[in-house]
Amino acid sequence: APGKFDLLDQLADESAEGLNKHCHKINLDSDNELHHFETLSVNDHLIDAINRTLKTHRIDLLVMGNSCKSKKNGKPGGNKVQKVLREIEHCPVLSVPLEMEFEIPTEIAFATDYNHMYNAAVLNPLIQIATMSKASVCILHVNVEDRLSNTQKTNLYTLREYLGNINHSVHWMPDFSSKSNVITTFLEELGIKMLVMVRYEHGFFAGLTREPVIKNLCNDLKIPLLIIPYRH
Repeated sequence: APGKFDLLDQLADESAEGLNKHCHKINLDSDNELHHFETLSVNDHLIDAINRTLKTHRIDLLVMGNSCKSKKNGKPGGNKVQKVLREIEHCPVLSVPLEMEFEIPTEIAFATDYNHMYNAAVLNPLIQIATMSKASVCILHVNVEDRLSNTQKTNLYTLREYLGNINHSVHWMPDFSSKSNVITTFLEELGIKMLVMVRYEHGFFAGLTREPVIKNLCNDLKIPLLIIPYRH
């Protein structure tokens, strides 16, 4: 009977073979000579392996396929993307539905409550993607107050200053349902193909609601979701 190390060798071979097949397919689909692809097979727990890889290779963006869908009883199924979003603190994460065909976004929604200051470290991933794709940015705020506070007004002004020459607009949505439903409705009404949000230290969409907005969106969204960790 095969021993433990024989089984590990077999799993390593299967992992390398699968990675090589994916890499070959990606190379066939890619016609950009500036793109370079490498494979890496790691025997470790998911979060530990990702954290070590991010640090060793100085990764700027982590991309994951998201196959999670809500169960018929309304309870979300297991989702590695959600685990990564909870525990990876220093790198933006782009969650992409596995069934989605690639489409360059012409509009990107940035959902925010204006309660936190914006800086270059937080906004740079959004600005880079919007610039490369030549997309406009739709700033979305869900109305949970009668009017913006002075702090919120200042943060909105700062956000627009950072966006600079990127075409952008400000949108307001009434708080008519759960925040995730409001955001999803906005995306569908405008046909937006990418959503960007910031993950704060004290929970998903901290300061706006106790509802786990990002967790719910991971289960339901059919477009890419970019989550940027908040950094001072």
